[in-house]
Amino acid sequence: MIGGALAAGPAYAVPADEHSGSTGKATAVAARADLGVLVEGVGDVPVKKALSDLSAPGDAQQTLLTAEVNGANKGQPTTLVKASVAHSSVKADAHRSVGDVKLVGVRAYAPGLPANPLLTADLLTATASCETGKKPTAKAALADNVSVLGKPVPVNGPGDQHVEVPGVGTVDLVLQNATTTDSTGAATVLRLKYTVTPAKLGVVKASGEIVLAEATCATPDGSGVAQDGSDGDGANDDGSGSGVADGGSSDDQSSSESTGSKGAEGAENADAAGNQPNTQTGDDGLSLAETGGNSATPVIAGVGGALLLGGAAAVYLMRRRRTTQNN
Repeated sequence: MIGGALAAGPAYAVPADEHSGSTGKATAVAARADLGVLVEGVGDVPVKKALSDLSAPGDAQQTLLTAEVNGANKGQPTTLVKASVAHSSVKADAHRSVGDVKLVGVRAYAPGLPANPLLTADLLTATASCETGKKPTAKAALADNVSVLGKPVPVNGPGDQHVEVPGVGTVDLVLQNATTTDSTGAATVLRLKYTVTPAKLGVVKASGEIVLAEATCATPDGSGVAQDGSDGDGANDDGSGSGVADGGSSDDQSSSESTGSKGAEGAENADAAGNQPNTQTGDDGLSLAETGGNSATPVIAGVGGALLLGGAAAVYLMRRRRTTQNN
């Protein structure tokens, strides 16, 4: 049976979801161990433990991770990770989510090797930050002073390292791994995969993975909240509602309302005009009849009168000529 010396919360850091919902998500874990220990006379014993494993919101300052491995270490808890400082914190709201881990003076151990650290490191920090409207960021940082099974390991930025100690075992390291997507971020400072054969304290073989300083985040989807941090109910900073639908400004709306009002007034005027006499004024200032006359009406009337008079004169002359001929 496996028990923990610390109440360290859930055994695993839950990765941030791609779709986080209206509130962001963040996780932080100072250390996590997933091991298989072969114990003499007992068999395989699984060990799954985590130190300061948090999901937002939360804050923890635990510095020691131990586990009881049945049949090993004379029944005493086996130290897996210890640090002089181990701080994990996570924050999340509708605008931003952040996971943050800091480890100082870290020592990681393998079951069966209590005197010789599997890994030592002076400083590890991991941060993942996701904010609405911005690209997520993730950063993993590791100080230069790192050793594995007593051997110094050069730290030249992100990458893999392989360390082998004859008669003891092998360790594969992944250093300073940080990744981001459009909506998530993840940072892991150290990931150790190892196999050791100590043959001490009842342990025949120990293998597995230890993760040190891991942080993740997922961006809120901004439901009900504007990306600038203001409420999404259309209220202005002074608390007054804008009353403007998405995609249009207040000036556009005012213009539309004004145009609509003028159009309505024009329609009313047109209706009223249909019920009232329509009188127009010519160039001479006199009112024209409502029959549709305009300023050209007097000219037409004059021409018509002249033609009428001309026709009458022609008829008179023809009648007079006939009378003269008959006489």
